Amino acid sequence: MKAAKQQKDIEAVYPLSPMQQGMLFHYIYNPESATYFEQFFAKLRGELDVSAFERAWNTVVQRHPALRTSFVWKKLERMLQVVHRRVSVPVSVLDWRHVPAEEREAKLESWAEEDRRRGFNLGKAPLMRLHLFRLEDDLYQFVWSFHHLLADGWSMPIILREVFTAYEALRAGLPVQLPPVRPYKDYINWLQKQDLSKAQDYWKKLLLDVAPEPLPILSTSRDGVRPERAKEEAKLDLAASAKLVELARTNRVTVNAFVQAAWSLLLSRYLGSEDVVFGATVSGRPPELRGVEQMVGLFINTLPVRAQVQERQTVLELVKTLQQQILSTQEVQYTPLVEIQSWIGLPRDVQLFDTIVVFENYPVAAALGNGKASVEVFDVRSFEKSNYPVSLMAALAGKELGLKIAYDPERLEPETARRMLAHLTRVLASFAEHPELPLARVNLLDERERWWSGIKGRLNCLLRKPSMGCLRRPRGSGRTEPPSNSGTKAFRSRNWTNGPTSLLTFCLPAV
Repeated sequence: MKAAKQQKDIEAVYPLSPMQQGMLFHYIYNPESATYFEQFFAKLRGELDVSAFERAWNTVVQRHPALRTSFVWKKLERMLQVVHRRVSVPVSVLDWRHVPAEEREAKLESWAEEDRRRGFNLGKAPLMRLHLFRLEDDLYQFVWSFHHLLADGWSMPIILREVFTAYEALRAGLPVQLPPVRPYKDYINWLQKQDLSKAQDYWKKLLLDVAPEPLPILSTSRDGVRPERAKEEAKLDLAASAKLVELARTNRVTVNAFVQAAWSLLLSRYLGSEDVVFGATVSGRPPELRGVEQMVGLFINTLPVRAQVQERQTVLELVKTLQQQILSTQEVQYTPLVEIQSWIGLPRDVQLFDTIVVFENYPVAAALGNGKASVEVFDVRSFEKSNYPVSLMAALAGKELGLKIAYDPERLEPETARRMLAHLTRVLASFAEHPELPLARVNLLDERERWWSGIKGRLNCLLRKPSMGCLRRPRGSGRTEPPSNSGTKAFRSRNWTNGPTSLLTFCLPAV
């Protein structure tokens, strides 16, 4: 009887997309982790009808099968997703009007962390939660939590636009009128028809003889529950942002290509290599699938980008090369990363890259900016956690290019992350100002870093060439160089002499 009821509740069963497989694998490996747990935050001002708000959300959940999905994998040959016919998502309301305004942010962050620790049971729908915190009589904090397996960033403005359209209709007692949508299953069916042999040829050629190199600023990964992600944020100033946008337009490239070029140069300098590989998140939505722009689900994929950063080439030459690679990759953007690694002979336990670039061009704020709405939506932000040690997110927020580095604080020091973001911002500003400049002349360092770098270079040169007469070996020592420690060069005065005087100790930060 119970089995028959469960069978009646099932609308469809089908395989996972490549990105879903990867995400589910990470959950199985470490179910306690908050990796791929998503939270959307927004403040709502106005006379909110909570009942209509809840009905609006459930109307949209019922429209999109991806939002009614759970996942099964135990005792099965392959992972499957199960769409349930009906799923109810309640809106939980908490009264925080008694909480002082200056304490709300800390209290909300504490609650959000606990919500992430709670996680989801991926075998039981719904894999989303809705919370309203009443801050004032006409002010609410809204939090939408969901697992990334259900939907990607491109789906968020679709969902939110439909929710608030449905809300206005229900609040006014009118019928909800929304356009028809295609189910996520249509995309899975499309995926299964794709020719992987074509993709195999492309990736084997692009990644021929690639040798993955760990970023030296990252410490070794440790097993177990990962800590909360940390982040550093910056904005390219208005003038530089406008120049980049104009350069992209006149050269028929994207701002994304400029960001990838800057990241390539940064990695090249950090690694001391002309050949760099990193990941880039692609939309994954095939243009030939009609109506795909309005479909809800997980379409994105993370794929390798390989850049040959030659110091003689100009900024624009690198940008145009990467733009061409972006376009070529779109033809095979459905490829599972695990297959790519297999094709190039890379073991599954070896990562092809440890940094990814995400260019966010989905207009969440614009989807909520309806001046005729009865509720004002503002202070929009989100939380997400990737399994990669370093993620760069870039977005044109208004007229400025916003940059965010999200990272694992157990593998990257906060000061190093801040310096990394400063270097990236400086490189992009240089790109905007001097697009014809050879890459060798693009400077990462600020004035202070250049000064320290020059001092360190001169001292290292002296230590490598004792014949210059500046330094002699310590008495009774076979060493020709003083000891060094991690991240600094310590030049000790003990036993190191130049005539009657001692050489002072210098502690030079790594640049």
